[in-house]
Amino acid sequence: MSKGAPSSGIELTEAEVQRLLYEYDYLQRLAQLIRARLDTLNMLRTNLTNAREALNALKDKNEGHELLIPIGGGVYIYGSLENAKSVLVDLGAGYVIERSFDTAIEYINTRLNEIDKSMKDLVNQLNQVTGKLSEIEPILRKYLSERRGTR
Repeated sequence: MSKGAPSSGIELTEAEVQRLLYEYDYLQRLAQLIRARLDTLNMLRTNLTNAREALNALKDKNEGHELLIPIGGGVYIYGSLENAKSVLVDLGAGYVIERSFDTAIEYINTRLNEIDKSMKDLVNQLNQVTGKLSEIEPILRKYLSERRGTR
């Protein structure tokens, strides 16, 4: 039961109903924000997984190896591998650092582990929020149906 939420067998005052309505609305918006954050993290996870797969595929190639480089929108350009020893890793805020393929892959794995932990935490939060919503909803439904029945 939501903290302070009356059981469905107790008469609700208008103030209690208002509080439950505000809480319900807040929790719905919070659940929506959590879902949006999960979607963003899932897209980032996909991008990092694809980058890791590309690095694994390229790390044993020799300089001059021909590549098709995606530039977006399903369009590719031809290129060749000029440096088969290192890649540039984006650190954020416009900074990049040169790293070996293996170090870049380790960096991606670390980021993926962080994302997985964040996603697990967000799923737990979403479960708590939806649990509270499922506690409040029947109380509000009962109140509203009883109120309609008295009219």
